[in-house]
Amino acid sequence: MKDLKTIAKACFKCQNAPCIKDCPLHNNIPVIMKYYEQEKYLEAYQIIIENNPLISLCGLICPHEHQCAKNCKHLKAFKERIRIEEIEHDLFLRFGHNFNFPPISKGSVIVVGAGVAGLAASILLRKSGFKVVLCEAENKIGGVIANQIPRFRFDDSVLEDIYNEIKDHIDIRFNTKLGENLTLEDLDNYDFHVIATGSNKPIRILNRENIFSSSWVLSLLKENKFNITNKKIGVLGCGNAAIDTARSLNKIGNDVTIIYRRNLENAPATKHEIECAKTEGVNFKELYSLEEYYEGIATLRKMELLPKVEGERQKFKSTDILENDNFDLLVEAYGANPDFNVFKDLKWFKLIDDKDWLLDSSHLNTYFVGDVYNHPTSIATAIQHAKLMCQKIITNYNEINRIKKDLKGKKIVLGGSFNPPTIAHIEIANFIKKHISKDLLLLPNGNKYPTKELLSFEERLELIKMSFPNIEIDDYEKDIHFGGTVKYLELKDHPFFVIGTDSLRDLVGWIDGKKLIENNKFIVFKRENDNVDEIFEKEILLRNNKSNFYIITISTSNVSSSKFRETFDANYVLDEVYDLIIKNGYYK
Repeated sequence: MKDLKTIAKACFKCQNAPCIKDCPLHNNIPVIMKYYEQEKYLEAYQIIIENNPLISLCGLICPHEHQCAKNCKHLKAFKERIRIEEIEHDLFLRFGHNFNFPPISKGSVIVVGAGVAGLAASILLRKSGFKVVLCEAENKIGGVIANQIPRFRFDDSVLEDIYNEIKDHIDIRFNTKLGENLTLEDLDNYDFHVIATGSNKPIRILNRENIFSSSWVLSLLKENKFNITNKKIGVLGCGNAAIDTARSLNKIGNDVTIIYRRNLENAPATKHEIECAKTEGVNFKELYSLEEYYEGIATLRKMELLPKVEGERQKFKSTDILENDNFDLLVEAYGANPDFNVFKDLKWFKLIDDKDWLLDSSHLNTYFVGDVYNHPTSIATAIQHAKLMCQKIITNYNEINRIKKDLKGKKIVLGGSFNPPTIAHIEIANFIKKHISKDLLLLPNGNKYPTKELLSFEERLELIKMSFPNIEIDDYEKDIHFGGTVKYLELKDHPFFVIGTDSLRDLVGWIDGKKLIENNKFIVFKRENDNVDEIFEKEILLRNNKSNFYIITISTSNVSSSKFRETFDANYVLDEVYDLIIKNGYYK
């Protein structure tokens, strides 16, 4: 192995370095290398740790060659990449984790799942001053890393170090599982919920006798409970989990072959892991896909690669060539998906349009992070997603407290056509009452609202009362033409007015838009992917009055009254409201 200072010196320290862009965490690798080369080790460490609280994990098991190193200019010039992971690991050995947790000064957060994303979120939120409770279904932290990655590739003592560093600052509760001894009612005791339950449902194609999942095999191997030896075993797939499985089975005395439908050049596993497997005696059967497996005989179909298309992963097609091979057992290593069954069982979700999950109305302060949100990704990606999610919580917490400070006894008004009221309306109303103020009232638009066909005011009022049984309703517009929000807010001594990002885009064009924006305050509920900064940047009137706007980021689906009227899907509204619509023949 090269001397570490030699590695640091070899880095080109590029301007516009591709490694920064390709690292999910955007670590400033050239500057880290510069400081390391100059023996300014603490400065190099601080750059990493300020950006990545779990330096120890990234240095050991991140797939660097698929991320920061894939476009390394040194690699292109000399066919050898810069090994940043060796520098990271050395800096960790020098300085440890060094979390520096401050006193608790903010609200409370419960984090469900102590894998990489859950650990990163817990540490970042605790470092920001929140009280954090971390719940884990197993009896140890680390998730897949702890349960499945072989010890020859990862030293579990690193997780023990992390646990020892955080246990006195974060309330860690083991053997605590959502849906069993952790209920939705338990979560409601906290200001924010972070769900980091990972991807724990193996993808199975042929789920039958003598065909196992790699996650099950790796878990048993890690506990020394997989005692099958001297067998011929086929491993299907060629990601890092497949390589881990093959190497582990090989090490206990089996004849192992990886069967992969592409070639190794296109494999998700790193070249380093593939070379380790080859050196240890694992066999590879490229461009073959399992067709059938019966009584120990695997029927394999030959595959053929299609021409490369720039920017895309190389595709393949089936051929008519079949061949048989004998295997005592097979292991499917196709990855895993999040298991949403627990959320469905808890009535936490409604399904919209057969694909879009909508959180139950009482849990708008819930944030999904890591693999359960993104599906399986790298460690760096999970940490980066945790960082982004934590920033949303911190921003929301600060905005909520800014609103409370500035309310000064005023009401909050949620206006709209409510034609009909949707689950999104209900979510926002519940969020306001729970986190901001119970002094909320609803303002249904009058029948002369200029842009929509409405049910009569009385019909909508009936639906609204069923949707919001405990919220005051102002029938100000019942008998009048729509006169503009500005008039209403003046009459009511300028209560805070709730809008979404679509309304924010159009606000300048509302009746007396300039007066409305300059003299009133607005709570803007934005969805995660809405770019509010862009809206303010484009409109000078909004930009000049930005202090009048309070931005809350929510995790909710893009549902609307008009979408309900198009689809007539009961999932968009309360079941009782839908029943009332059917009974009275609304929206015929």
